[in-house]
Amino acid sequence: MAERVLAAVTQVLIEAGYTELNFRDISQMANVSRTTLYRRWPTRADLAIDAITVAATDQMAPPDTGNFAADLSALLGKIADFITSPLGVAALSASLEIGASEPMARELFWKKRFGDLAPMFERAQARGELPAQLDIEAALAMLAGAIYFRVLVSASSVDEEWIQRIVTTFLAGA
Repeated sequence: MAERVLAAVTQVLIEAGYTELNFRDISQMANVSRTTLYRRWPTRADLAIDAITVAATDQMAPPDTGNFAADLSALLGKIADFITSPLGVAALSASLEIGASEPMARELFWKKRFGDLAPMFERAQARGELPAQLDIEAALAMLAGAIYFRVLVSASSVDEEWIQRIVTTFLAGA
């Protein structure tokens, strides 16, 4: 049931956007009663965030090759692929809309994503590839922020060369 619901939410986000997301349409698309939806997802934001979280977790799982530079390159590539995909564009738009009306919901989403990605940095610290005192949240914000800036602000593409420049610059400073 949850898979059908989240697939329906994802479809609506991609095709129509967060403003068009409603329980009536999702219940019809997923063949689930609205009462069941409300019990599990009390708000539209809960529906959207759950769908986006599942997709982000699936598509941007942190790699574990045993080498931080390789892991970071792969992760940044996954982030670039996601935010330039139809779902990624819809997710970013929905995140902004959710944040305007329910900032705590958006904050919880990003804390969850950070929690999913932090172990990659912690493994690198344990192997001595990163300093123990590194602020992982700030590092992740800088690294992912470079990808978001490149795509959303400068409207430039992200290729392997760009990712390697980010990784090399970060590791030189870390």
